[in-house]
Amino acid sequence: MTIMQYWIVGWIAVGVFAIFAMTWLIGLITDQPSLRFFCDFLMVIALFGMLVGFGGRYKQIRLANARKEAAALKQKKLTKAETAFKDRAQEAYDLISSSSSDISASWSKAVSDAKKAAKKAKTSKSKSKSKSKTKKTTTKTVSPSEAVSSAFKKHKDDIAKAQKLLTGQKTYLTRIYQYGAKANYQKYQTAEKKEVAYYNAVVSINKLTLPKYQEKVKTAKAEYLAAWKLLINS
Repeated sequence: MTIMQYWIVGWIAVGVFAIFAMTWLIGLITDQPSLRFFCDFLMVIALFGMLVGFGGRYKQIRLANARKEAAALKQKKLTKAETAFKDRAQEAYDLISSSSSDISASWSKAVSDAKKAAKKAKTSKSKSKSKSKTKKTTTKTVSPSEAVSSAFKKHKDDIAKAQKLLTGQKTYLTRIYQYGAKANYQKYQTAEKKEVAYYNAVVSINKLTLPKYQEKVKTAKAEYLAAWKLLINS
């Protein structure tokens, strides 16, 4: 029964009780014990009806309030989990993106410097012996592998922090699913997978040339941003 139905039962019982209470008074005035006994019986039934009606209504109100509180608490936990997931994802993205840009720039500069050094060395061989006796200033050139290694060392803490943030996202994914966002869970899961793929693309450089590394990182980043945009707009 609904709250309104319990309320109606309660007031019907009040009306029945009032009618037979008045009838009981009439039986008292007219000295009719059998009438009073009959009214006593019906008034007890009416009291029971009031107990069922108003008591049931009170219980239903308490249950409804408890359900509302539970739903509000669940929504609060869901919002907290979603916010934490997005904040951690954004922080990890900033760390990964910053590291990627610096690694790519250092690698690109080292390659460019190596080409310039090779060209300069080739040009110097064609110079005359008289010019070769001139005092030379040697500029140390950093190899691409050294530049990449240095960039990774520079961002070692950022990369480790990003990895830790991404590893912890599983916990928030579980909470998001548990607290009821099953419809959007797939979008959160996809965003998490794409960001992990972006991270892996940045930190994996084995047997890759600079153009291939840049293309791999660019593709992974674009896929993650697409998944992130879909999540934010949901």
